[in-house]
Amino acid sequence: MEGGEMNSEFFTGLVYNASLLLAMVLVFELLTSRRERNSSYLWQVMVGIILGGIGLAVMSTEWELIPGLIFDTRTVLLGISGLFFGWIPTLIAVIATALYRVSIGGVGTLAGVSEIIMAGAFGLIWRHFRRKNLHQLFWIEMYFFGLLIHVVDLALVVLLPKEIMKEALLTIWFPVITINPLATLMLGVMMSNRLKRDLVVEELAESEEKYRVLIEQAADGIFVVDTGGHFLLVNSKMKEMLGYTNEEIKKINIADTYLPEEREVAKKRLDQLASGTNLNFVRKMLRKNGQLLVIEVKARKLSDGRLQAFVRDITEKEKIEKRLIESEEKFSQVFRNGPQIITISSLKEGKYLDVNNAFTEALGYKKEEVIGKSVLSLNIWAENTDREKMTEELKKNKIIRDKEYRFRKKNGEIITCLCSITTLVIGGKEYLLVLGINIEGRKRAEIELAKANMDILTEKHKLEAILRDMGDAVFVTDDKRKIILANKAMEILFGLSEKEMSGKNIDEILALSYETTGQKPVDLIETVFEKKQQAKPIDTLVIKNKSGTSVSVDGVASPIVDENLKLVGTVWVLRDVTKEKALEQMRMDFISLASHQLRTPLTGIKWFAELLDQNAPKMSIDKIQEYIRKIGESNNRMIDLVNDLMATSKADSGKIVRVVSSYPIKDLLQRAIDEQGRLFLDKKIAIEGMELISDDLKVDADMTQMVQIFGNLFNNAASYSPEGSKIEVGAELGLGRVKIYVRDHGVGIPLKQQGKVFDKFFRADNVAKTIPGSGLGLYVAKSMVESHGGKIWFESKENLGTTFFVELPIKQKDGKKEESDDSGG
Repeated sequence: MEGGEMNSEFFTGLVYNASLLLAMVLVFELLTSRRERNSSYLWQVMVGIILGGIGLAVMSTEWELIPGLIFDTRTVLLGISGLFFGWIPTLIAVIATALYRVSIGGVGTLAGVSEIIMAGAFGLIWRHFRRKNLHQLFWIEMYFFGLLIHVVDLALVVLLPKEIMKEALLTIWFPVITINPLATLMLGVMMSNRLKRDLVVEELAESEEKYRVLIEQAADGIFVVDTGGHFLLVNSKMKEMLGYTNEEIKKINIADTYLPEEREVAKKRLDQLASGTNLNFVRKMLRKNGQLLVIEVKARKLSDGRLQAFVRDITEKEKIEKRLIESEEKFSQVFRNGPQIITISSLKEGKYLDVNNAFTEALGYKKEEVIGKSVLSLNIWAENTDREKMTEELKKNKIIRDKEYRFRKKNGEIITCLCSITTLVIGGKEYLLVLGINIEGRKRAEIELAKANMDILTEKHKLEAILRDMGDAVFVTDDKRKIILANKAMEILFGLSEKEMSGKNIDEILALSYETTGQKPVDLIETVFEKKQQAKPIDTLVIKNKSGTSVSVDGVASPIVDENLKLVGTVWVLRDVTKEKALEQMRMDFISLASHQLRTPLTGIKWFAELLDQNAPKMSIDKIQEYIRKIGESNNRMIDLVNDLMATSKADSGKIVRVVSSYPIKDLLQRAIDEQGRLFLDKKIAIEGMELISDDLKVDADMTQMVQIFGNLFNNAASYSPEGSKIEVGAELGLGRVKIYVRDHGVGIPLKQQGKVFDKFFRADNVAKTIPGSGLGLYVAKSMVESHGGKIWFESKENLGTTFFVELPIKQKDGKKEESDDSGG
């Protein structure tokens, strides 16, 4: 830029110069792509050379005021170059145009080169601050950008000789301030729009690629056919289900995947879809190899007239449903043909819902004679008050086990049955489930046995030797209640010798009381001595022996009478049932646990299986998946219970096998956390402290057992903690041992029950009825920890939380594989 008179030739030259610049840059943009502009340094050099060429072309159409003083739009080109093309192309263009300007020479050379450098640098600086948002440039910003460059351009007039400075400024200021900023604006908008188009094209390509990948990687089969049934698009899953290659699929029709006898149905469905009807159906699909799959199909018509279908393979689901039906049939046969009497009747009215064959055989009724009838109208209970007492007892205890009840047969005969009774809910209504055994024959046998005992006991002197060596405690009294004989078992049981007992009244020797009430068994003594009848205790008896130890006993007291039925003495047989009571309590706990824990998932499986069986064709795939997932969850609960019982059995039998190796504590804890991940996710529980545990802290242990131990602690912590809480975990190194802790902020353990936490089947009162569990996990965990030479303990405050500690030796004394017994399998 250099001065002179302003005339129309100058103004026309600038307009022509700017137009040429716009046209040449537009051609350049049309011949390049965004990808090419941003790819390699070589391409950027080529772009710089092209830009330099455009600059030279622009400068070759300049208007010369005086020799050596020229005007053109090089500043527009270089400013736009710096802004949109980056430093490599701009640097090349600046060097090319600067060299050209120097080659022209003249009084304006310094000012010309300066404005070339200024325009390129200005564009690069603006690009630096704008970063990657060039496609968001607005016209006002571009105009301001061009205006600012050319204001500075006018300021560079000071580099001209003083004698022409004023004249040059007056000549060029108006066209430079008007035409060049507008040219910059137009070029900038064109480039920004081009960037926008490139971005839109790129995003569209990415979207199409995502859609293609989504279709291709879908877990369900997806295909598109024309209205004639010819395949147009098939994803990988569908090709896998059909067993055809891409080329083979193009040659078949959708009807070819139907059974021959169902291909007319295929044509009808194509017609329905073509008419715009959406279809959901289940059918059998014929694969290339002739195998049949059961599939669920959702099909619709696309906006372009093609037909699209989503296909899910439900062959395995059909097999599962079939197995469930078979399982139900098996249970039905057990109900119908089992040896026990089984009845289901309404709790309130006593109306029979169902009875099995054993019931009809025992009571003499036909099934149709009792279904829908009440027990009261049939007069089945020998005493109706017994039923009332039974229902009251059920309200208190929820279940009645092995209790005798008397019933009336159709012919009026009374029989005695040993029954277990509980309630169940069907369709929102409470019913009684009664399981009974006809023990009338056994009752008669007991009476006959009592008579036989009477005869045997009269042979007192013949049996004394035998009595002395009996395993049960036996003593004999006279009719005055004085002990005249006691065997060795009696001596051991009471801690007294026969000599110490002989001649003593039984009240002096036998410190007897009922276990439940603590009262003396007066009824037992009166029955055998006063009524001369055989007597059994109504409850377990407790005896305090000489050492003060309490022993639980059961037995029978029988009178000895002569031919005139005169009492001559009594025989007492007592049996130590202390261990049996403990075993029985464990058995009852196990039966209660198993019946409750197994019944809940079994009921869930049966319920959802019935829903699927009856409504699957009408259900959505999501609903079917939900039901199948719930069946799986119920099944997993059953598996967890069985695994707990198996682990408990191994712990009880001392057959826990360990395969020991060295593992990082952090890895063992992480495996346990991963196994409980679903529970943590569902309850939004965070695990804190893992990052503080050293990766180098290792311990010799059986990995499977350690994961089971810590998994149990994490499961308990999550189960008994509120949603959104946190669980803290840590590990500390001691002298040859490592201590791990798991801390929750949940319900805690009641202080009075903390001593039972590691007992088999124990569940604390504050969680037993609200949170499911077997009560076996901590028992098994303690056994496994101790088998590693470690120990486990806890600290807990109710409603504040619990911390469990596990301390393990870093090194195991034995080899890599250990068994806790030498049975050898």
